[in-house]
Amino acid sequence: MIQCSWCGASNPDESRFCSACGKDVTVPKPEPKVVEPQVVIDQAVSPQDKELAEKAKTQNVIWLVLNIISSLMGCCFVLPLVFGIIGIVFSSQGLSLSKTNVLASKAKAKTAMIMFIVGISIAVLSWIIYLIVIVLVGSAGFLDSLSSGYYY
Repeated sequence: MIQCSWCGASNPDESRFCSACGKDVTVPKPEPKVVEPQVVIDQAVSPQDKELAEKAKTQNVIWLVLNIISSLMGCCFVLPLVFGIIGIVFSSQGLSLSKTNVLASKAKAKTAMIMFIVGISIAVLSWIIYLIVIVLVGSAGFLDSLSSGYYY
């Protein structure tokens, strides 16, 4: 009788496959591989790399705060709010990448900066247009005619 090296079942001498598990009884069961854990030695990071990572982190924090301010300033208008939120997302991603991938972190900071500039520009223009419209409508006496009850 041949004993299956996979499941331990007894099989007739002339059998090639195990009657219990169906594995080939002529092939021995391989020994499990023992994977040794890899020890990662703390690699010395140059002072320049640390400085670049810290600078990228600082840039992303600055653009995160400014994009939050931009979003709050333009919250009454859709476009500045959208650009502010996109800038917040990019600067947050840059913050998470600042220790692992400095170049990607700097690229995220640059995109966040662009989103801030576009968002704050649209917000300021929107507020200026809004105030001009309010002044023109108010000076034309339009609001007075509405409150007096006369409709022509």
